[in-house]
Amino acid sequence: APATTADPTSMTRVMNNRILDRSLASGLGWSAGAKWSTQIVSWASLVIVTRLLPPSDFGLMGMAVMYLGVLQIVPDAFGVAVTALRHLTDEELAQLNTVVLILGFLACLLSCGIAIPLGYFFRSPRLPLVVVVMSTMFPVSALGTLPSSLLCRDMRIKLLSILGAIQML
Repeated sequence: APATTADPTSMTRVMNNRILDRSLASGLGWSAGAKWSTQIVSWASLVIVTRLLPPSDFGLMGMAVMYLGVLQIVPDAFGVAVTALRHLTDEELAQLNTVVLILGFLACLLSCGIAIPLGYFFRSPRLPLVVVVMSTMFPVSALGTLPSSLLCRDMRIKLLSILGAIQML
């Protein structure tokens, strides 16, 4: 609404809307820039890796990533909950962080336990070692789930984009 009245409340609302609009535009710009730059680096590294690895090793990575990507959904769901539920207390956030960390370690242990059956399923005797090594990402990513969700909830898109780009690199 245009600021045609002398009412201080409506003026404040208009100014707050403008600040939010600028914040949204800035956040979208930072997010898009970070996504594009990480995609360029990701595609370049994919091309390099496909040239360096024999097809069988590249297939091993694909099998491991497929399984681990599905398992990563569980801890990430808690991050989405933190972003959506703005009324959580510090104690509840600490409890959720503990749950996410425990889930990260359990996912790592589960992956280590299921690595050999996955090797049999995919008929690949080298796959279990790849799954075990790559499953170490679960506890590490669990450490960042809650902080990144809080940044997203607080609309700190610029910082979140920079951290995401650094993580990708």
